[in-house]
Amino acid sequence: MCRKILASGVGVVLAALVASLTASAAFPGKNGKIVFGSQHAGEDEIWVMNSDGSERRNLTRHDGAKISNIDPRWSPDGRRIVFSSDRSGSGQIWVMNANGSNPTRLTNLPGRNRYPAFTADGKQIVFQSLASGNFEIYRMNSDGSGVTNVTNDPGVDWAPATSSRGKKIVFTRERGDSGHLFIWSPDAPLKQVTSTAGYDYLANWSPSGNDLVFVRYLDAEDEIYTAHADGTGARRLTDTPGVTEYFPAFSPDGTRITYIACVPPSIPAAPNPNCAIHTMNLDGSGDVDLAFPTPQTSYPWTDDFNDNTRNVDRWAVLHDGTGGYENETNGRVELTIMRDATPSTGQYPQINVRYEFACVLNGDFDAQVDYELLDWPAGNGAFVHLNAGYIGANVSRQSQSWGESYGAAVAPDKWAVAPTADTSGKLRLVRSGATVTSYHWSGSGWSQLLSESASEEPGLILLELAAYESFSHELVKVAFENFVLDADEEDVDCSHYRPDWHPDWQPITK
Repeated sequence: MCRKILASGVGVVLAALVASLTASAAFPGKNGKIVFGSQHAGEDEIWVMNSDGSERRNLTRHDGAKISNIDPRWSPDGRRIVFSSDRSGSGQIWVMNANGSNPTRLTNLPGRNRYPAFTADGKQIVFQSLASGNFEIYRMNSDGSGVTNVTNDPGVDWAPATSSRGKKIVFTRERGDSGHLFIWSPDAPLKQVTSTAGYDYLANWSPSGNDLVFVRYLDAEDEIYTAHADGTGARRLTDTPGVTEYFPAFSPDGTRITYIACVPPSIPAAPNPNCAIHTMNLDGSGDVDLAFPTPQTSYPWTDDFNDNTRNVDRWAVLHDGTGGYENETNGRVELTIMRDATPSTGQYPQINVRYEFACVLNGDFDAQVDYELLDWPAGNGAFVHLNAGYIGANVSRQSQSWGESYGAAVAPDKWAVAPTADTSGKLRLVRSGATVTSYHWSGSGWSQLLSESASEEPGLILLELAAYESFSHELVKVAFENFVLDADEEDVDCSHYRPDWHPDWQPITK
């Protein structure tokens, strides 16, 4: 894997995940909460939890628009969190209070600005930026003023971490396929501290400032190491075939290390591995897995959405393009695509907003849901989908230039259409072995649309409002309610499968 991709934030699959990783100082103090990034509720959001995994809380919940909040790091007094967000339209550095209140943008620079970290005195913030055209480490005052390029080098410099004592910054300098740790200080020459054949990155300082913890990529494995701040005494802490570790960070009292452990995704085609926050002792012993707990489920499982609050342990909100919005209100899920919505880029441009049921389906299932068209101009080019994600099957209510209809599809190119004037109804998908059958409700019973062979791979159920190239750019809004999923319990995996990352331990200084 090219480590330059990790620095750039460009890439797919695991590279796209690791591109969002960084490290920061562990400031001295008592151990407080752990802040981390997670896709548990959909797209990238920032959460906090106690150091034993209890009392998880989402600080940046954004049910409506597509926003990415990543790279959270504590201030040295544990009262603020600095992070990267594209909520203003591009990736900039933001700061907020420890409870998520008063988010404030600090930068307005070109490109994606990432990996922020407070200095030990809390007066400055370092971060990575493309503002000068290549990856450099920058420093600014904590109010966003005085932005300065401190590395100013033609190569790739990335993943800065500030010393918990003094003004030193450790970062990775990449040259060709190699990456080594360097330390920058305002009053000393730049110093290279690692030089092995491996690629060293995501370094983090100990609370004493005497040691580093980092990831070393060597012999096709990413493992966690510690070393003294001068690079001597390197020691490997993890040795876990089939598991990849990233993001090490010391606890403020210096007795533990938090990190993420990743395994291959439970859905083979999924874009990210399954990653969870862990903690361990300084010698690698005493590992504790802090993954989101698995919700208990019996089938058939139903959700009428009457409480007007999204169950984030059951439903994740996702988007393609911008201009799609979600709101659980009026005793139902309402999905909207705005007139000024902009499609995604790539091979299949689209605008969508979708509710993803957070359990992986490994066998047969029967899923159905009620829908209602709320704002639905004729010929608007939109689809109301009940979608079997990764299985390649769906059933829909759609509006096209040739008319209104129900439709069904099974990948790659099997489809059926039934004209209709319905403005409300029911959609249903049933998988039995290698066959998926789609239905719509026709007044007094289910009417079959399509029954064809489909993938037997694991999949997900999604409720979706989508528009493609034919979208008329008129307001479209639909509602879903009365969702029912029936399956054998042993064929459904409701363990946490969306990745967590970016752990950082809160120092309590008083």
